[in-house]
Amino acid sequence: MDTNFSREASRFTLMERGLGNHCLRAVLASCMALAIFTGPSLVWATDSNANHHSSRHRLIDHQRIQNLKERIADLRERLKEHKHHQYNASSTTSSTTAGSLEALQTKVTSLESSVATLLSADTTLLAALQTAQAQITTLQAQIATLESRPAGGGGGVPGLENYVSINPDPMNGVNGPHIIFKGVNVHVQSGSGATNTTTPTTTGLGNLIIGYNEVRTDGVGLNRTGSHNLVGGQMNAFSSFGGLVFGVRNAIHGQYAAVLGGELNIASGLNSSILGGGQNTASGQYSTVLGGQQNVGPASQYIIRPDFQPPPPTGGVCC
Repeated sequence: MDTNFSREASRFTLMERGLGNHCLRAVLASCMALAIFTGPSLVWATDSNANHHSSRHRLIDHQRIQNLKERIADLRERLKEHKHHQYNASSTTSSTTAGSLEALQTKVTSLESSVATLLSADTTLLAALQTAQAQITTLQAQIATLESRPAGGGGGVPGLENYVSINPDPMNGVNGPHIIFKGVNVHVQSGSGATNTTTPTTTGLGNLIIGYNEVRTDGVGLNRTGSHNLVGGQMNAFSSFGGLVFGVRNAIHGQYAAVLGGELNIASGLNSSILGGGQNTASGQYSTVLGGQQNVGPASQYIIRPDFQPPPPTGGVCC
């Protein structure tokens, strides 16, 4: 842009010089014309007394010369004024042009900065779009895989759909939906590696719970830390392994113990069992209480005692 400005300034200077030369040529041409036209008068005019027109010739010659001088002076003054005017105009134009060029340069710089910012934003947006497109492609592949699996489940376990199906309709008088396992065994394990693990303790996992087995509402805590037990009913406790407990507010604390029903029964002996009744206790190994109320199977093995015992204390941890 500075180069263009220099060219314009040079062009303007040449124009100014051309105009000045033109004016000078006009002045010289005028002088020559006056000299030509006044030449004969200068030659013919004499001081002889014989020429009765001499006075008039002298007056005419001097007047013409004076007029010529005045015209030359006037032309010089006009030329001077013209040059002065052209100089002022050139200075003003140069200043205005310089200011305009500076303003244009500022605008160009601002536009270049804006373009750079937009290009950077476009690059960032393009990268984000490419990432999103890759994610969309991955999700579409996952959806296609899921849609290709047979109905009835299977989840993310390969081959599970071959053995598990879902029936939303009633079956054998029982409302659906139903999850059906066919041609397989179902295993429920705690992950400890053994059914009777107690090292360091049971984990509370690997139990099959039928129903909700709600907590007690009378403030009595329940020990439910056992593993690999079959649990049903309500408010029942289990702290060992390999047992079975049903009914209401019953507990199994012995290994492989069982309470089949009733209420407030406790089987705490090894392999002990209570078939039903209420407030019965089987504390001996292999002891069994068939039913009734408040019966206690003693510590002796293989003994069933229907003796009456006082009920267990209320409050605290019962089972």
